[in-house]
Amino acid sequence: MGGARRWWGPAAGLAFVIGLGAAACGSQSAVAPGPPSPPQAGDAGASDRAQPDAKREPPRSVPQPSGPVPIEGRTQGGCPQGSSWNGEQCVHKQVVTEVECPAGTMLRDGKCVAAVSTGIVECDAYLAVLEKCAKNTFANGPHVYLVWTNDWESTNVAVIDVSEPAKPRLTGKLQVPSSLYAYDLPPQLVPSGDGVVQIGSTLVFRHVATPDDGYGYGYGYDCSGQPIDPYTGDPAPGASLRQAYLEVVDLSDPDHPVRAATVALPEAAGHTLLRAAGKSVLSSHWVPLQGNPSKARFYLDRIDVSEPGAPELPAPINVPGSLLAYDAERGRVLTVDYQRETRHDVTAEQCGQQYGYDYCFEPADQYSYDYTSPGTCTRLHRVFKLLDIEGAAASLRGAMPIEDGTQLSSLLQGQDRIFAWAYNYDWQGDDPYSWYGRLMVLSAFETGSIALATVDAKELSSAYPIEVSGRRLVLARYDVPSVTALDAADLDDLHVGKTTELRAWANRARVDGDRVLCALGTWGLQVVELGD
Repeated sequence: MGGARRWWGPAAGLAFVIGLGAAACGSQSAVAPGPPSPPQAGDAGASDRAQPDAKREPPRSVPQPSGPVPIEGRTQGGCPQGSSWNGEQCVHKQVVTEVECPAGTMLRDGKCVAAVSTGIVECDAYLAVLEKCAKNTFANGPHVYLVWTNDWESTNVAVIDVSEPAKPRLTGKLQVPSSLYAYDLPPQLVPSGDGVVQIGSTLVFRHVATPDDGYGYGYGYDCSGQPIDPYTGDPAPGASLRQAYLEVVDLSDPDHPVRAATVALPEAAGHTLLRAAGKSVLSSHWVPLQGNPSKARFYLDRIDVSEPGAPELPAPINVPGSLLAYDAERGRVLTVDYQRETRHDVTAEQCGQQYGYDYCFEPADQYSYDYTSPGTCTRLHRVFKLLDIEGAAASLRGAMPIEDGTQLSSLLQGQDRIFAWAYNYDWQGDDPYSWYGRLMVLSAFETGSIALATVDAKELSSAYPIEVSGRRLVLARYDVPSVTALDAADLDDLHVGKTTELRAWANRARVDGDRVLCALGTWGLQVVELGD
């Protein structure tokens, strides 16, 4: 099976997709569904109920390796199982004592710690977060909600009572027909939000039904965003629309969590991730235009879940672009709009030289393996747009173009601050694989106009955003496990604080005043003081 030939610039990932047209409020802005994109990290932090190690119940006994112990009477080639020849004799390591942890505890890094069973995996509820157990962790009073995907179609919720930190107790669990992995989002779409959000004792999950070719395999997409058979390249009519749902889970009775409601979102070519604001959950979707499916209109969806069993979904609002951030107090929305540019009769090399790495190329002969043959070259221009929402209408307040070829990720929203990691590849430089990155800091809601400041990645040692509190961003590093903070109170004077090394890399964090509670997975919890 030969299949259609297409090439995409590395910055676009495996971008089968997007065709977009110019847009303003009430006009068309085109996007079409694309191939799987990497799952996005959630915004949830570690539980602020975690307590110091000193309050754990001490272990009764801990294994103590005694080092290599010789085995008498053995020769090379005759060492028993569990031992090896060290050049002179057979040796093995001996454990002096057996592990005997008290009831209700489990061994973790040489210590017995309080534990509970979710019924599927063992989770260290005392720390309230383990990477292998929880993709998202939420805190609500004396309860912690652990959320993790079981498979492609279901997600688990465990409610844990941590009112007595030394004796966490599993009170209830539930399975939801939803996956936290957003493989349905096209890679050129700027990601913002999460697959699950919390409003008090309510969790809201996003679930998108992805169409397939009848054999369980999803469709591919051409550069204009049209669904195609991934093997033959032939058009796949009728596969461009998807049904999406919100699953509302009520945890107000921690002993009996329930699926309170299922909300059907408008059928569309695609649906963005979720954002929580007040008592509402926000998302956006796009619908292809009749007669020109390479273009689409975007719409904002607002779902009121103040009554989990009776959510309200008003009519969608036409907006220019996909949802990025929302300010409930002022009724303002920040979106990213998209415009498609196409060149014909160019080669893949000419396409890359003109557009860097942010492109999609289709040869005129879709079955050709000749990279020098002419074809069609497509790229996207992206624009930040600030809107005022009044009733069921949106009005454009301001716009700011995004540098072409910019890839945005790790987006977090604080108090009139939107933080995003941005990077660009440089095709024209001496090194075709060179890139430059920076942290973008946006302000828009309070003043009603978009302002942007940046910090070069070198100043941050390529740290990644993990949590935001007000106008302060917490960043962490993988290579040298550490955490630092960026003070963005003044966009003209972005201040990077001191860096504190961690025992292991942080996969979640929670800001508590001038402290950061860093969840280190199986390495436990480390509390760091933020400094100037």
